[in-house]
Amino acid sequence: MQRKGFDVNLESKADQNGRKEQFDMQTQSKIATDEPFLDVQRGPQIQAEDGAPEVVYSAQDPKSKSYSMKWYYFLIYFLLWVSMALTAINAALALTGAQYEDFAEQVYELLPSLKFLDTAAGVIDIIMIVLLLRTWYSLKKRKAAGPKLLCGLYLAEAIFSIVYALAVSSIIENATTTMLFGDSFVSGGYVYQYQLDLSQLTFSGLDAVLPICSIVMAIANRAYFKKRADLFIN
Repeated sequence: MQRKGFDVNLESKADQNGRKEQFDMQTQSKIATDEPFLDVQRGPQIQAEDGAPEVVYSAQDPKSKSYSMKWYYFLIYFLLWVSMALTAINAALALTGAQYEDFAEQVYELLPSLKFLDTAAGVIDIIMIVLLLRTWYSLKKRKAAGPKLLCGLYLAEAIFSIVYALAVSSIIENATTTMLFGDSFVSGGYVYQYQLDLSQLTFSGLDAVLPICSIVMAIANRAYFKKRADLFIN
């Protein structure tokens, strides 16, 4: 009589090892062909409650993008320094009246309020230089405030340019736009005297272009640094 029960298949140890090696090779082949979803990297050690160091592992997406930093380096090594130099020149011109060349005395004599406006503009330019230097330092050290300062300065420059141009136009419109100065002289039987035309100081198309450029730079830099916000966290 045949005894009922489980059928037991006996395999030699060599057969078992062979099947195990085959399974390992298939597993390794599958792992090699599969695309990994996460790249696990070893993070910093933290102190556990029992005093032993505990290692924290962080996962990173291998498909994360790495953005170019060429514009960033162009800013901190060239553009911001050029901006500071040009702003310093504007401050010197405004404080000395050199933008009117040899006629500053005559212009300010006719328009004393313009002298006050130019002096205020020169002081604001000096403040802008300090803020530009602060912005450069913050960007250089990759501080979170750096991109915000940069965009804020571009917007402030746009507002200041518009306000200054409108103020100058208002002063000119409320005064005589031409003036005679200096000694008269005779040439070819005619009497001549120097005349200064102030109408060229009123609001022009160039005064509108500069603020627009500043606003565009503010928007472009905001978009640029927003994509790289994880690099400016100090």
